[in-house]
Amino acid sequence: MLYKKERYYPIEIKFKTVSQDIPAKIFGSNKLISLRHHGAQNIGCYDFWKDIRRLELYEQSSANVERGIMLFVSNDESYVQPPLTVNTGYAQFSIHEGRVVNMGDMLNWNRVLSISANRPPITLNNAYELIWNNLRLKQHKYLLI
Repeated sequence: MLYKKERYYPIEIKFKTVSQDIPAKIFGSNKLISLRHHGAQNIGCYDFWKDIRRLELYEQSSANVERGIMLFVSNDESYVQPPLTVNTGYAQFSIHEGRVVNMGDMLNWNRVLSISANRPPITLNNAYELIWNNLRLKQHKYLLI
């Protein structure tokens, strides 16, 4: 949360990766940083929208709260690509490039899945257009909403 001039700016940051070693200079020394594989992209997509909804609810909690900021960073191209079929179980939660979600849209699982048991549908107050951007880190992209 950022607080500035009596205004609150809620911030959500997520980092979902596939395994990758990244050379970096840390305190003047060359190091190799190993990223782990987070997998379960369907849950990663769901959690993205769940966090967006949490930001929306926080925005409504007080007149001193401004629109929240969501930063999602990944080197996993599966997040950027649309689902192979629109009937894929998590398709409504996809965060692929160019995805548009309209104000009031309800995101729901396409069918009953074991992972949907504790993950209810999400209805959004705002409209969103997802545009992925490149980072200077090799193969990394980010969404900033």
